[in-house]
Amino acid sequence: MKNIGLGLLVSCFIAFSLTACGSGSPKGEASSVGKGSNEASTETNGVKDTPQNNEPTSGGKKTIVFSMFSPDQLFQEAKMKYEKLHPNIEIKLETAYTDDAHAEADQEKYVKNMNTAMLAGKGPDLLQSAEYMNILPTDNYVKHHLLVDLGEWMDKDSIFQKEDYFGNILDNSRIGKGLYSLPLAFFLEGFVGDVDAIDKTGIQVNDKTWSWNDFINTANQLAASKGGVPFSADVWRTRKSIGRNRNGQLFLICGYSGP
Repeated sequence: MKNIGLGLLVSCFIAFSLTACGSGSPKGEASSVGKGSNEASTETNGVKDTPQNNEPTSGGKKTIVFSMFSPDQLFQEAKMKYEKLHPNIEIKLETAYTDDAHAEADQEKYVKNMNTAMLAGKGPDLLQSAEYMNILPTDNYVKHHLLVDLGEWMDKDSIFQKEDYFGNILDNSRIGKGLYSLPLAFFLEGFVGDVDAIDKTGIQVNDKTWSWNDFINTANQLAASKGGVPFSADVWRTRKSIGRNRNGQLFLICGYSGP
């Protein structure tokens, strides 16, 4: 039995301007974000109206502001490595999270401040988003043309090699035809089955073209057979996957019912 389902842990970053990296806007596109109008805080408390983030600092460096809700060691390490390779660039990491006791208030404040800054043209250069913590209205940002289409930059960058990446993963991250975010990781959700045990039941399993309804019917047949259920899966993720693919409808699988 083959694995079913692909779940994306879309811990993404969204680019608003790449001017600090030494590239201009794609032909015919004027970048109004990340150039003189942007303002960013040097403190780790989200978005504030403080000095502009992208202009050269006193040492002649250009500054890139990367905003995220909570701190992440991954980005701290990436910042250090990038700054070492590009001494003319300074990356400022901004976070809004303080502690668990104030997480809800921090989140509400972060979203409010970010929306205000974005609509005013004062958003950060880079922004982290995450599917499991979908707190920012990225679709709305795209609707108001506040995000850069990274696909256009990739097409114009001779160094960027598309074949080094999973094209289907990038396509899954698109909003409409545009690619406004890049997933940093993904994981597979699937089922583990005992092929021999399934064959002994005599129940035919077509796992190449089956739908979720076919899977549920087959699973119920296997559950009713004398051999028991010759496959296993994470119950919570299975419920979530089937519920998501069946528009949240109730389902019955292997004697278990739930939303």
